[in-house]
Amino acid sequence: MPLVYGELKALAGFFFSSQPASHTLQPTALVHEAWIKIGGGEGLGKVSNRRHFFALASRAMREREKSRKEKEEGLETDD
Repeated sequence: MPLVYGELKALAGFFFSSQPASHTLQPTALVHEAWIKIGGGEGLGKVSNRRHFFALASRAMREREKSRKEKEEGLETDD
């Protein structure tokens, strides 16, 4: 993970660049959640190359943000 950690944090930072300042999740937390979703060290055997790894990480980050937004919107409409 140390070899790609900086790039993952940069990718997470990109996702947060369009978020409001009140956004509470930090890029580091998003990287860690993406890592867990990919399968950590154990699930990496399914990754065929570097490009595939970053595609999976990017997808995991997008899904996490989508889930957060859906939850946030759902809470707002329950009034």
